[in-house]
Amino acid sequence: MIIRKLYISNFGKFKDNIIELKPGLNVIYGANEAGKSTIRSFIEGMLYGFKKADARRRSFTDSRQRYRPWLGSSYTGAIEYETDSRVYRIERDFANDRVNIYDATTGEDIGATCAILPGTREPDAIIRHWGLNATAFTNTVSIDQRNAFSSKTMAKEVSDAWINMMQSGQQDVSVNKALSCLNNILDEIGSDNAPTRPWAKAAQKLRQLEAERTMTQKCMDDMRESIAKAHDLRKEIAAMRDGRMSDDAAILSNRQNRTKLEYELNRMNTLAEYIKQNNGDPLEQLMSLDRQLESIRIELAQYDRSQSAVSDNGLHNIKKRRTLYIILMAAIAAASIALPPLIIAVIPLIWLFLRDNNKLRRLKSTLEQHSMAIEQQRQQLLDRCGILEEQKHEILSKIGASDTSHVISMMRQLDNLTHDIERLDAEYERLVQQAIHDKEVELTALEASIDASLTGIRPLAAIDEDIQSVKNDIDAMSLKKQAAQKAIDVITELSADIQRDFAPYLDRSAASLASYITDGRYSSLRVSSELDIKVIDPDTDKLVSLEQLSTGTIDQLYIAVRLAIADMLSNNKPLPIIIDDAFSEYDDIRLKRILAHISQLAQKRQVLFLTCHQRDIQTLHELKAPFNYIDL
Repeated sequence: MIIRKLYISNFGKFKDNIIELKPGLNVIYGANEAGKSTIRSFIEGMLYGFKKADARRRSFTDSRQRYRPWLGSSYTGAIEYETDSRVYRIERDFANDRVNIYDATTGEDIGATCAILPGTREPDAIIRHWGLNATAFTNTVSIDQRNAFSSKTMAKEVSDAWINMMQSGQQDVSVNKALSCLNNILDEIGSDNAPTRPWAKAAQKLRQLEAERTMTQKCMDDMRESIAKAHDLRKEIAAMRDGRMSDDAAILSNRQNRTKLEYELNRMNTLAEYIKQNNGDPLEQLMSLDRQLESIRIELAQYDRSQSAVSDNGLHNIKKRRTLYIILMAAIAAASIALPPLIIAVIPLIWLFLRDNNKLRRLKSTLEQHSMAIEQQRQQLLDRCGILEEQKHEILSKIGASDTSHVISMMRQLDNLTHDIERLDAEYERLVQQAIHDKEVELTALEASIDASLTGIRPLAAIDEDIQSVKNDIDAMSLKKQAAQKAIDVITELSADIQRDFAPYLDRSAASLASYITDGRYSSLRVSSELDIKVIDPDTDKLVSLEQLSTGTIDQLYIAVRLAIADMLSNNKPLPIIIDDAFSEYDDIRLKRILAHISQLAQKRQVLFLTCHQRDIQTLHELKAPFNYIDL
C-alpha cells in the first residue's frame, strides 16, 4: 500500500497544493505552524471523512470544523494511493459530504459498485483497501505527539483485527464485522418486543390474517346458512306458486277452515250431485212444479166454481119459478072454489110449468154434458197434477229433502258454504300472494345480505395462502435467527480462544522493539487485552505501569506498541506509517535507534515522517538512510 499524491485543493491553511510521495521513507519538514499536522489530518479526512466510526448515524468529529479553509468557500481535496497493483483516486467535498472513488488509470467509478456502510454512509471500498476504520487508523498507523491511544474502543479494534487474522489470515476479513453483521441480521429480523421489525410485523400480520380467517369463516358459515335459507325460500315460493301447502299460519288456518266447509259441503252431496247432473237449480225446478201445481189447483177450483155456479143458477131459477107456479095454481084452485071462472087462469100457469119442465130437462142434459167436459178437463188437470207431484217427489227424493222449504234451507246452506269456500279461496289467494310477496322481499333482502357479506372479504384459499406464506416467512426468519445465533455462538467461542493468544503475541512483538530502542533496558512488556502497558523494571524485577516511568520512556514504549500493532494489523498488506513529530522527547541515542528502526521499516512499507526538527534529518543522514525530502 503506497500513498502517491495529495491534492490539497482547499483545506485548512493549504490551497492548491500537490504533494507527491514515494515508496519508502518520506520526510516532510516544516517549522511549527507550517501545517504538518494538517497534512496528517488531511490524509485521515480524505480516507474517512471526519466521521465517527462507531456512530449509528452519520456524525462528524471536531476536525471537520477545525480544518475548514481559511480562504475561499470550497472545502475539497483528493488523494491517490496504490494497492494490489491498482491506483485509486478519492475526491472528497467536505462541505457537502460528497465522496467519489475512481480507478486513477481507467477512470472507472469504483464508488458506484460499492456498498454503503451504515452509520458513516461511506463507501466500503476504503475499509476494504486499508483494512482499518477511522479509529484503528488514528491509533495505529497514524502516530502523533500524544502517543497514547485516543479511543477506548481501540483495544477492541486491535483485538478483533488479531482474531480476524488468526481465523482467516486476512485483517480485512473482520470477525467484528461478521459478528456485527450477524447481530444486524438478528436486529433486522427483530423479536416480539420490536414492533417495527419483520419478526414482530410478521407475527402481527399472522395474527391479523388468522383473525381475518376466523371472521371470514364465520361470514362463510353465516353465508352458507343464508344461502340454504334462500334456497328454502325459493322452494317455498315455488311450492306456493304451484298451490302446494305453505307453513304460513294464516294460510294453514285458511286451509283448515276450508277443509271443514268442504266436509259440510260433502254432507250435502246429494243436492250438489243433483245440481251437477241436472245442470240446474233444484229449488227453481221445485218452485216451477209448485207453481204449475198451484195453477192446476186454481184451475180445478175455477172449474168447480164454474160448474156449481152454472147448475145452481139455472136449476135454482127454474125451481123458483115452478114453486111459484105451484103456489099460484094452488091459490087459483082455492079461489076457483069460490070463483070457478078463475080456474081458467090455471092453464097459463100449467103451460109455464110444463115449459120450465122442458127447460129443466134440457138444462140437466146440458149440465150433464158440461159436467162431463169439465170432469174430463178436471181429470186431465188431476193427472197433470199427479205427474207434477211425482216429479216433485222424485226431485225431493233425489235431493233427500222432505219438502220445498227443506230444499230452500239446504240451498241456502249450500249457497252459504259455497260462498264461504269462495271467500276462503279468495282469501287464500290473497294470503298466498302476500306470503309470496313477503318471502320474495325476505329473499331479496337475504340475497342482498349475501352479496354484502361477500363484499370486502377475501376467499379463504387466498387467506390460507397468505397465512402459509407468512408462516413460511416466520419459519425462514426463525431458521435464519437460529443460524445467526449459532454462528455468533461459534464465532464468539472461537474468538475467545484466539483472543487469549493476542496479548502474548503483542507482548513479544512490542518487547523486541522496546528493547532495541531502550538499549535492552526494557525487554519485557505486558500489554493487556485493553492495551494497558506495563513493563518489568530491571532494577526491581517488578511489573510497573507506564505512569511510573519518564515521559520519554513512555513515548518510546507507546511507539513500540503502536508499531507492533501496525505490523500485526498489516500482515500481507503493509500499510503506510504516518509519524507526526513523535520523537521530540527522545535523547540522541534513542532517537538514533528509533530512526534506524524507521529506516529499516521503510524498506518494507511506506513511511511518512513529519518533523520540525533538523536533528531528525541530521540523524537520518548520519544513518545514511535514503528518504524523499519535502520542505513545506
